Amino acid sequence: MLDLAIIGLVFVALIAIYLFFKAIELLSKFLIVVAVSAVFPIIAVKIFNVGWNLSADLVASFVILGALGFVIYYGLAVLELFLKPIIKSFGFFKKKKKGKDKVEKGKEN
Repeated sequence: MLDLAIIGLVFVALIAIYLFFKAIELLSKFLIVVAVSAVFPIIAVKIFNVGWNLSADLVASFVILGALGFVIYYGLAVLELFLKPIIKSFGFFKKKKKGKDKVEKGKEN
């Protein structure tokens, strides 16, 4: 028969598989950003004749900038994910209903 421990183990295994695929998706996005960052200075120098000296240092600096931008973007996305419920619980950024204000102003006149 199915034991509670076996059901829990299957559940944990399914979560691990899901997280593995999410990690692979994130890694593939990271590699795409790094590849585009590496190709950008080459295209800029060869096609658009930008006045940079094409070297490994230039390509490496663009790769580092691209990776840093990716990490900052996803770091802020995770921070927003955690802070959004906290901010909503304090009642900040409540939307004011403009329709009711117009109706109330109309009644006063």
